[in-house]
Amino acid sequence: MAKTTCPISRADFRAKAKPVGITINNVPLQAVVKEFSTGSLGWYLNGKTTIDVGGTPVTVQIGMNLTIVGSKELPQDGGAKEAVAKFESEFPTRERTTTVRTQPWAIFGIIALAIGVAPAAADEKGSVTVEKVEFGGWKDNLRISNGAAELIVTLDVGPRIISYRLADGKNVFKEFKDNLGKTGGDDWVPYGGHRLWVGPEDLTRTYAPDNGPVEYTELESSPPQVRVRPAPDKEYGVQREMTLQLAAKGSQVKVLHRITNIGDKETSLAPWALTMVAPGGIEVIPLPAKKPHPGPPKNAKSPADYAPNQRMSIWPFTDFGDGRWHLGSKYITLRQDAGKGPTKIGLAHKVGWVGYVVHGTLFVKRFDYQDKRRYPDGGVNFETFTNEDMLEVETLGPIVRLAPGKSVEHVERWELIGDVGEIKDEADIDKKVLPKIK
Repeated sequence: MAKTTCPISRADFRAKAKPVGITINNVPLQAVVKEFSTGSLGWYLNGKTTIDVGGTPVTVQIGMNLTIVGSKELPQDGGAKEAVAKFESEFPTRERTTTVRTQPWAIFGIIALAIGVAPAAADEKGSVTVEKVEFGGWKDNLRISNGAAELIVTLDVGPRIISYRLADGKNVFKEFKDNLGKTGGDDWVPYGGHRLWVGPEDLTRTYAPDNGPVEYTELESSPPQVRVRPAPDKEYGVQREMTLQLAAKGSQVKVLHRITNIGDKETSLAPWALTMVAPGGIEVIPLPAKKPHPGPPKNAKSPADYAPNQRMSIWPFTDFGDGRWHLGSKYITLRQDAGKGPTKIGLAHKVGWVGYVVHGTLFVKRFDYQDKRRYPDGGVNFETFTNEDMLEVETLGPIVRLAPGKSVEHVERWELIGDVGEIKDEADIDKKVLPKIK
């Protein structure tokens, strides 16, 4: 039997396809436009509903793919998935709850017959759900959750990962209450949470305003990944984006930051990932293990035994007589204090993690250091800043020269650990923090 030929091109599909309405027992849903990893074109439906089975309500995961017959064989044209975010941003993915008094599998059987497709597996995405919610006065935000932890990502501005918390805990990220819900404007606005900047810091493209809508795409993977992308910064020729993946269980998150040169000239930059954390906590910065002085040269194995193994950049408004700082034997700690102003340092940090304890919860950020690469601000891949309002945990990638069309990526891995308790000194860190890191 001859294969069916798809009657439209990929370009036509991207330009003209719209979400498809599907009704499940009088509950209207929408399948979003999708370009699948297999190369097929079509629509994808994901959501939840509650169905009454003999008087007992049960929650049902809805998963359905509608693929255009023959579309897989269409020639690839290099634009795959670029238009998906446009349509998915229009899809209301907020979880819908309704009561349907019939057998659930009968419902899905009828739908599958009516539209000529088979329902996708209910556990396709594991235990991670992605839905649209309101937050802080913004109508459109993404909630990514797995029952143990939750992320909230803004879509009306930013993007910002504005909230990260355990299911039974408080948000460990800073929220600037007076700025929540605002949109528009020509100035950069500190909303709070986590963001991606273009470094090294300058007065122009670093502080380019990001006060408009954000596109998102739910990528096919298990657990699901969500890519969020603001409008391209045409003035400075860069496109920023973040791809988030919450683990199926627990609180671990992978955050991939990407900056692409969309200009017509080569540019020099470094990806800079900044997290504003909630006030009132203490930051824990581990130091590399101590080594004894080798003494006379006959005791040294190489000149490296006499070399420094740490690098610090100190900003001019920083005073180590400030009681918020403690430079200890194993750790540097920095407390956020609502009564004190700015202070900042940077480190060439090779230990691989930094923590922040607030509300009894430990926020861990893991990141890499690349030897023999040039980093901003005197060669540092980690910076921390605090003032009266919040504390920032910042990581940086190496400075790169990007040709037009080329991208650079920078990865952080996060985790939340509850019931850590109060941290007073290094002994508390050794007892309450370090065992949970290893």
